[in-house]
Amino acid sequence: MLLVNPPSYITPSDFQSMPIDFDLSSYNTTQIQDILTRASGAVNAYLRRSLLATERTVRFYGAGSNSLALDERPILYVKKIQFVQPGASGYILPVQYVLVDGLKGELVLYSPLELQGVGEFAVFPRGLPLDITYGVGYGYNPTTPPAFTTVDLPTVIATLAAGQYAVGVTTKTMWGETLPTWSTVTTATGTFQVTAGSVLGAYLYRVFVAPIVAGNVAAAQAAATLVAEIPAVTFGGVPSVGIVSSLTPPFGYFPEAVPTSDSSQIALPQEIREAVRLLAMQIIFEQNNLSNRGIMRTESGRKSITWRSTEGNSGRGIPLYAEQAMALLAPHSLQEIF
Repeated sequence: MLLVNPPSYITPSDFQSMPIDFDLSSYNTTQIQDILTRASGAVNAYLRRSLLATERTVRFYGAGSNSLALDERPILYVKKIQFVQPGASGYILPVQYVLVDGLKGELVLYSPLELQGVGEFAVFPRGLPLDITYGVGYGYNPTTPPAFTTVDLPTVIATLAAGQYAVGVTTKTMWGETLPTWSTVTTATGTFQVTAGSVLGAYLYRVFVAPIVAGNVAAAQAAATLVAEIPAVTFGGVPSVGIVSSLTPPFGYFPEAVPTSDSSQIALPQEIREAVRLLAMQIIFEQNNLSNRGIMRTESGRKSITWRSTEGNSGRGIPLYAEQAMALLAPHSLQEIF
């Protein structure tokens, strides 16, 4: 299932913000999108694969270790890992025990620490079939700030005073972090529980808190600092839970302010972005190059007159956009990788 629609590496607004050699005032957004979709298709044809984000379910076989290579990257998320059992519903492996290395395209399976202490490690059994549903590629960000709820807990050893607080929760991914979802929380005990809903692509939820002074919520949100981290659990499963009882960061952490920009999505490689720009400009040039249009006379046993709509890159002074694009794409092409 393609996750990018229309299937283009860059958007019309992104393209219009880039250096362009032509006047686009006569093109509407739909026409520009069509050009970018065609340019992206040309990129895929040269690469001999598509790097546009896709969700797929693929069967893999365990290697008898705690790691499993998916042979693709970048991995955006893993939604489900299911052992295949003929004639029965396969056992679904809890995704919270799997670390996704998105850049390497590898899954690493962890067992609880108490089992590791006695020499027991979880592995993907050798030869056991696994159906894995995951997202891979560029141009799609499945990650959002989590929805969350709070509830007061009985007082524990806490330094958090009773009162009103601004609470923000972000989603942490392999690539970065989302902006926070905010809520105003009033605690009477000085200790409250944060329950975060599951988000695709998450491996941590981070909680930022600051007291609200004189009713100024905006000032509290701007001053909030990291007070807790909550490990993510299975997508669609039991929500993740963390406890806040202090305004100090977790042990071993430096103080951190609330992020001011969303960095949770892996960036499209600059060379692919530039190649799409170049190929789009070539399409526009071909459409507007009057020297490529007119009446053409050919003689092959008899005289004939035909209409020439375009000759493409035919040595008529056309810029070398395609050649430049291919040079940029070479490191990503399958013919270069293998």
